[in-house]
Parts: sequence; structure tokens; C-alpha cells
Amino acid sequence: MKFLAKNTALFIFLAIAFSIFTACGGNTGGGYNSGLTNTARSDYPAVPAAIMQAEFKGLDGGKFKLEDYKGKVVLINLWATWCGPCKGEMPHLIELQNAHKDKGFEILGLDTDENDSEAAVKSFAENMKLNYTLGWVDDKTYSEMLKLSKFAGIPQSFLISRDGQLLGIFTGGSPTTIMKLKDLVGKTVNE
Repeated sequence: MKFLAKNTALFIFLAIAFSIFTACGGNTGGGYNSGLTNTARSDYPAVPAAIMQAEFKGLDGGKFKLEDYKGKVVLINLWATWCGPCKGEMPHLIELQNAHKDKGFEILGLDTDENDSEAAVKSFAENMKLNYTLGWVDDKTYSEMLKLSKFAGIPQSFLISRDGQLLGIFTGGSPTTIMKLKDLVGKTVNE
């Protein structure tokens, strides 16, 4: 009986650990690359107008649209305060913002949880020392993004070129995904 209890506990621990290193919620089968990056622009559709023109509520109380960032390389990152893998990738996003902000690179971190209050997100951002633009994504726009990624979990990120072309979709927060994200961002901002 002890053997069964130990093995069950080990299985549960490993299952939780695996889920922490991949993503929060959703399925893991699909998307254009399921966390892997392909640099051929033709592999991805254009960013739909519904996403480019969507209005996002900013943490500062203002509103912004993705099309306001044309001329910049933009990484849209979908996350939530309760998501472990989201927290795990945030130091890498901070590093990317620091390394490339002077090259016309912007990260837009969009909270997917409408229950996260402004005060909670501000406190979270301060604790995590986030250095990029934060806001919320509405359900309609979030649904449009999920159609692109074919992945219902978070974190997930979308890399968009200076001319509004989708360059990559990164799902989950695995070390391999983060490495590929960093590599493509570095190549893109230096084009």
C-alpha cells in the first residue's frame, strides 16, 4: 500500500511539474508551430484587422491599439497573474525589452483574466519589476488571437513585424520556446 501511495504521489508531482513548464490551461496540440518558431513570413497569415484595430484598456487607464505601434516590432504576450509559466517567462520578457527597446521593440502584456483588478495587476507588475506596457484583452479579441494560435492556454505570444506581419506564435513557457522567442526577436529587430 505504501508503494502505491508513493508512486501515486510521485505521478501527481511529475504531472504538476510538467504542466508548470509547458502552459496554463488549454490544449497543447496545434497552432502554427506549437511553441516552435519558423522564420518564413509566408508560414503565418497577416494579422487580422480585428486584432490590429482592437482597442485595449491600458494599466495606466488609457486605451491603445496594435496599429498604433506600426513601425515597431511588437510582441503581444497573453498572461494572467495566477499563471506559473507566465511568471516564469516574465524575466525573459524584461530582458528582451531592456535589450531591444532602443531598436523599436515593444512588448504589450495583455492580461486575459477580467477578474484581475487594476490594483492587483499594478501590485503584480511592481513585484515582478515589469518594464513593458500592460493592459487587458477583451473576450472578443482574445478569441480572435486563439483562432491564430489554435492554443487555448497561456502564456502565448505573437511576434509582429514593423509592417504588421505576423512572424511567430509562441505557446507555453518552456525553455525551448523562450529560447526560440529570444532568437527571433533578436533577428527581427536587427533587420
